[in-house]
Parts: sequence; C-alpha cells; structure tokens
Amino acid sequence: MSDKINNIFYSDGLFVKYPYVEFEQEEFNILFNSNREQKYTLDLFCPFCEKESVFSPIPQEDNYIYEQTHRNSMLGSDHPFSLRDSERGKEHWLSRLNIIIREFECSRNKTSHQHNFVVVFKFYDNHFLKIAQSPPVADLTNTQLRKYKKLSNDIFLELSKGRGLFSHGIGVGSFVYLRRIIENYIVKPELNKLGTQHEITPEELSKKDFKEKLNLLKGEISDFLVENKKIYSILSKGIHELTEDECKTKYPVVEKCIEMILDEQIELKEKAKKKEELAKQLNELS
Repeated sequence: MSDKINNIFYSDGLFVKYPYVEFEQEEFNILFNSNREQKYTLDLFCPFCEKESVFSPIPQEDNYIYEQTHRNSMLGSDHPFSLRDSERGKEHWLSRLNIIIREFECSRNKTSHQHNFVVVFKFYDNHFLKIAQSPPVADLTNTQLRKYKKLSNDIFLELSKGRGLFSHGIGVGSFVYLRRIIENYIVKPELNKLGTQHEITPEELSKKDFKEKLNLLKGEISDFLVENKKIYSILSKGIHELTEDECKTKYPVVEKCIEMILDEQIELKEKAKKKEELAKQLNELS
C-alpha cells in the first residue's frame, strides 16, 4: 500500500483534513476496518520496547458499525436501510459515522496494553481527521533524529520540538523551529566565519538578502540548501502568511528537506575532519 496510508496512521500530525474524494474504497477499508481478512500491519518503533516492531490490528466494535454503514450505502435507494440523499445534496456515506478507534498490538509484547498503538478518527461531511494518537508521532520517530546530535544537540532539540508541535496539530509553530535550524545552526555560523576571515564586511553583508547570503556560502554548507532556496522561502511564508492547515499540509515535505540538508552537513563535517586528520599525519611524516 502507498505511503499515504502509513503517513496517516503514524507520521502525519493531528487535525489534518483528508477529503473523502482523494481515497479509494480499499484505502478506506485499510484505514477503518480492523475485521478485514487481509490484515494490514504497521512497522513501527515501539518506545516501550525501544526496538522496531510489527503491530497487528485488534478488532474493535466501531469497525462493525463501519461495515454495516458501508453495506447500507451500497443498497438501492428504495431499500429501507439505504443511505438516502440529504437536503444539502448527496452525502458521503462515511459522514454518517462519528468516531472510529483503531488499535494495534505490539508483536514483541502482546500482554501489555501500554505497548499498543492507538489512532482515533473523526468523520465530517466531506472529510475525516485523525484527532488522537498514542504514542504521539514524536515518540515514534525521534529515534530517527538522534543522528543529528553529531552536528549539535541543539539541532536535535529544535527538530524534535518542531516534530512534536506538528504531531499535536500545530502548523505555524512547527515551521518556526525548522527555520531556526537553517538560520542559527547552518547559515549564521558560516557567515560569522566569513566576517572573521575578513572576506566580507558587516556593512556588505547587511545589504544582501538571505538568498544572496546562501550563494556566498556555496561549498561551505549543504548544496541541497543552496540549490533549493525555496525551502527557506516556504518556511518564512508559513510563519507570516500561511494558515495552520496550509503549514500542516506542507510540513512533512519541508521536514524531509531539512533532514536532507542536515545529512549533507554531517557529510561536510566528516569530510573536513578526515582532511584535518590526513594533513596532521602528513606533517608527522615530514
């Protein structure tokens, strides 16, 4: 199944709107019906086992309601249990539901409910939302971010805070932390080096916009950032102009861009360290 389903279950933040028209019936079945013959499992990090695990669906009473509502939607309009058109026009059959809870058990520990993964969906006229999730996105994914401690513990904390806000349905606030990473921990330190080395004066630097500053640092910072200046523009626009929903929709892609930038920063740091070590060894040979 596509990444879309996986993202909804455990990567997307809360309160993102998912229009019904963007889904096929089979995708609805995977999302909302735990009684399917072909069980849909999730591969997740279990914060309690502190290991990757496979999570299998636990049948819920809500899912029988889902099945019955779907069957009724397939009946003819003259059938007493069919879902008729409303005065506002034809309703999507899912709008007749209220809340569905999906629960998955950890294959490493089936005896403790504490290890279970739970998602709650809420249904509206033309869309559904994920309104609750336990463990939250940040707890499931923060282990993936630990490698960025190689650059700075502050970068790890900023990225964790951004992801934490996103997981709780906060869009604009999560953008603030991503922009801070670019400004304070990637660009600013390198610009300070230029000033220290007298390659540019403070007056000259103050006249340049952020995109021009990135060009000055080509070869010293992530190529991906220099070549994709739009990343910073999107973050700035998100903080000053975009709505919460727009920021939440854009966050997953922008965060992946930040991770790509940080991966390249790690490569640059490791390359510089190797050069320094080799230079030292060469000096010792002479």
